[in-house]
Amino acid sequence: MMKAIWVLGILALSACSSATAAGRLEIRLQNRQAAHTATAGASVSVTMANAGDQPIELPASYVPDVDKGGVLQTNLFKVMQEDGSPVDYRGIYVHNVRGSTPSLVLKPGQSIVRTINLSLSYQIMPGRNYSVGVHPFIRYREQQESKSKTTSADMTSLKTATSNIIEITPR
Repeated sequence: MMKAIWVLGILALSACSSATAAGRLEIRLQNRQAAHTATAGASVSVTMANAGDQPIELPASYVPDVDKGGVLQTNLFKVMQEDGSPVDYRGIYVHNVRGSTPSLVLKPGQSIVRTINLSLSYQIMPGRNYSVGVHPFIRYREQQESKSKTTSADMTSLKTATSNIIEITPR
């Protein structure tokens, strides 16, 4: 009898843990500026990782992308001066109609890494201190096992990604 209760307890715990299983998009920023850099620049590494245990999907437009000159295609970063005022974005504004860009699927543990020179897209001046984060509008959705055609357009199921904030001082 005791063994049966123990087995039922284990089954109940596993059912609870599978019910709370979720995908989770974490965005990690890292300063990539080398001390020996001769030109002014503020390069950051952006890692977008699924830190959960379920697949997630996010619009491809939320993954940092640059043109041939290194200019960002979308204002994804929140760059602030020391006094708390925002830094002007000088990059490209690409507006995609909802559903016109594909979604990227990140499996648990999978990540995407991009290196971006922020000084090509933001009004950043050498020698000043800035804080860099990701705009809070970057969202994702847990990928459902039985995916219907309407889930990709369902904005209510979107969750906000988490991100760190870093300090940069371009040279």
